[in-house]
Amino acid sequence: MSRRLTIFAAMGLALCFATHVAQAADVPDVSTPEAAFAALESLAGEWTNEKTPDAKPGMVIRTTGAGSAVQVTFFPDTPMEMLSLFHLDGPERLVHTHYCALQNQPTMELVKTDRPGVMRFEFVSGTNMDVDEDMHSHNTEIEILADGKFKAVVESWDAGKPAGKQEFTMQRRPEKKVAEATP
Repeated sequence: MSRRLTIFAAMGLALCFATHVAQAADVPDVSTPEAAFAALESLAGEWTNEKTPDAKPGMVIRTTGAGSAVQVTFFPDTPMEMLSLFHLDGPERLVHTHYCALQNQPTMELVKTDRPGVMRFEFVSGTNMDVDEDMHSHNTEIEILADGKFKAVVESWDAGKPAGKQEFTMQRRPEKKVAEATP
């Protein structure tokens, strides 16, 4: 390999590494349960699907329980309203329980990933359901993106096996400007 080609290859590798480091710096640390919980808290606010940014909020995120839980309300004030709660169970465990329109409550636990900004919750138990028979949310991934949005992927199970995934990207709901009254 010529000296010039070696220099260009080294510069290319350095640029790729610098880009990866810069992208990783733009997303929050979610490497521990406590850091992941803090990242979820930072999402407090009203969110819409990026495909329908002017729609009423499809998701409202807030803290509750004197800061001990993060509450996510899906489709607020509709017949399909659902709720997810995230809470720490000591410093080593982050738990996610989803109160579903299917009338069941799957519980998932954060598992370690090596992907920056990605929180993966895997099924551990459920109430009001037979995991081998009933449809339910089984695993959830939340990826906080560098552009201030986040992506969620929910894996459903039915009859004891994977039954599909729903993926959506959420963005903060634009603030509605209030017209100023003229005196």
